Formats: sequence, C-alpha cells, structure tokens
Amino acid sequence: MLEALVSSSGIAGRLTEVISVDQVKLYKPEPACYALVEPALRVTKEEVLFISSNGFDVTGAKRYGFQVAWIERSGDIPPPKNSLVGPTAFYRLVRGRAEQLGYEPDFRLKRLTDLAAVVSS
Repeated sequence: MLEALVSSSGIAGRLTEVISVDQVKLYKPEPACYALVEPALRVTKEEVLFISSNGFDVTGAKRYGFQVAWIERSGDIPPPKNSLVGPTAFYRLVRGRAEQLGYEPDFRLKRLTDLAAVVSS
C-alpha cells in the first residue's frame, strides 16, 4: 500500500526510506513500530523528532523515547454544552484532544508550517 502511495504521489525521489509497521505486523502505539526508525535511518531515538497530528501517535512516540511535535490541526475546540454532539463535531473534538495517557509532546504546533521554527532552533 505504501509503495503504491509513494509511487503515485510523485515524491518517491525525495524519500530515502519508507517505514511501515507491516514489517513487525503490529500497530502503533506498540513500541516495536517506533523501533523501526532507528535501524532504517541509522540514528538513535534521542536524535529523532517525531511529528504527528494524531494524539495516540504522539503518546506512543513520546513513550518510546522520541522528541515529539504534535500538530494540533483542529485547534482549541471547546467541550460541548450537552450530550447532543453530531458526528462532525465529535470527530473534531476527538481529533483535537490528546489522549490522557501521561505523555506530553515536546512541542505543540497549530499548523505544519510552524515546524520550521522548531527544527531551526
């Protein structure tokens, strides 16, 4: 699936590695998924800045030992005033909240373009 996606996207020449959890037959946030990065890129986990907009992925990567930047794309959505929440509002609420699992990102960003300031510092 990833090979087809990378090939059809036109960015294959810009990537040196494509890492897939299929190699370990597990899903994130399982630590073995994040462990694929070190041998593939020949780096230590302390050298990695893991970037995601998914709360579960932020938690899993931080728990594994990566530095983490969480892109909170949905913004600060207030909690509902009652239990009548439609599917769109529910999705935005869930997407915009980190799972409360005790691991916080190193950086909280509102959009991908904010990443340049983090990387340059």
